[in-house]
Amino acid sequence: VRVIAIESNPQLVTRAKIIFEQLQLSDNLIHHRALKDGYEEKAPYDVIIFNGAIREIPHHILAQLADKGRIIAIRFDRSPVLGLKTVLGQCVLVSRAGQELHTKVLFDAHAVPIEELLYN
Repeated sequence: VRVIAIESNPQLVTRAKIIFEQLQLSDNLIHHRALKDGYEEKAPYDVIIFNGAIREIPHHILAQLADKGRIIAIRFDRSPVLGLKTVLGQCVLVSRAGQELHTKVLFDAHAVPIEELLYN
C-alpha cells in the first residue's frame, strides 16, 4: 500500500514529517504542494480523500483517479453560515469505471471548507 498526502501549509508539512519520523514511517508520505493541483506525477490513484469540504472536485483531480478508483469528499453548495467554521454538505463517493464517473451520496455531513479549493 502506497500512501501520499499533499499539504499547502509548510508548517503542517514540517509537523507531519516530525510525527511520521516518530512513528517510524517514511518521510516520503507528505509533500508540500498546492492542494488544487493534486500530485499528477504519482498518479493514477486508487483512492483520493479530501479532508475538508469542497464545492466541486476539480477536473484535473478526477483525471488522476485510476480505473476502478474512488474519491471520497464532502461537497457543499451553499455559503458558510456567518460565524460558523463548518458547512453542511453531503459526503459523496465518486467511482471511475473506464471513462465514466459515478457519484453516490452517502450521508449529510458538516466539515470545514478547504479554503484553497473554494474558488477554482
